[in-house]
Amino acid sequence: MTIFSKRAEALSGILTIAFFVAIAAEIFKVWSTSSKEYQYADIFFNMFLGSAYHIGLTFITLLAIPEIKDMYKQRKVYNSIWFQALLMFFLFFITKWFFNAPKGSFLSILVNFSLVFWPIYHALRQRNGINILYNKAIGLSEKQANFDRYIFHVLTAMAALESLFGVLVRERVLVGDQIASSRLLVLVLSCLPCLFLFRSASAFRYKNLFLLRLFFIPLGLYSSAAYLASATFHAFEYMMVSEKILKNSKCSARQYFNGFSVSLILVIVFFRLFQGRFGLAGNIFAELDYTSVWQKNFQFINGGLIYAHMYLDSLMFKMKDPKTREVVAPLLAS
Repeated sequence: MTIFSKRAEALSGILTIAFFVAIAAEIFKVWSTSSKEYQYADIFFNMFLGSAYHIGLTFITLLAIPEIKDMYKQRKVYNSIWFQALLMFFLFFITKWFFNAPKGSFLSILVNFSLVFWPIYHALRQRNGINILYNKAIGLSEKQANFDRYIFHVLTAMAALESLFGVLVRERVLVGDQIASSRLLVLVLSCLPCLFLFRSASAFRYKNLFLLRLFFIPLGLYSSAAYLASATFHAFEYMMVSEKILKNSKCSARQYFNGFSVSLILVIVFFRLFQGRFGLAGNIFAELDYTSVWQKNFQFINGGLIYAHMYLDSLMFKMKDPKTREVVAPLLAS
């Protein structure tokens, strides 16, 4: 059973297995993420299967898909969408570099927790949406589907716990033996809910591969490769969703990809020339250590793109809103 093209599902399955092998190799110290091979893999996945593609697709989907574009015009949101995106840039700029709260203070922990948790929450909301699409295609009963949604709420709470743990370590609130014991506890608590989502029937093969990727988020507590895997599949799954939207839309493929190619070039420039570090851990989870205002300003643009796309996605796929559901649901139909 699949809701996407078989070619895309097969590729995602191969990549899933490959990333689990890489994560195991890192945890058991067979290879290091400081190696050149990891850096090259990081560049490749970020540019061609990762954040750059994903952010480009968000903006182009908003502008190039007629149904979605008309939806925003009718709701009088479209004209203000760029103001709201600029507001996200401004808020990111203020909180990340000009908020001088002492390290370890409540305000510093709160700001950093918000910056860390939102991307994980965003990724889990996307996974929940894809899980709902699988459940509809499979014909899961309403009771089982509701149970799945409940589990995703639990996963969101566990993601908040993981984010808080990471911030407390970075803010030096947790030190020494506290880090090792807390890390293991958070890992166990985060992995347990994932097990309740699996089904045993062979018809669930592709869905089970999809659910396996939920473990990338908690494994990020021990593995930098898991961070890369989580970011890569968040973007890759969004690409599969975009392919489905394009197939069901009035938009021509040529119109869509012409605009997409321009946005992709711009995003790659920002990500690769001005990021200064590689991978998701460099974007969000690690301390930023830039020495010049020039570097800080361009990192702000990079961070602004990340947070703006999350905000735009939350509007575009707000399925609880009847008008949004009326327009977007047919675009996601199998």
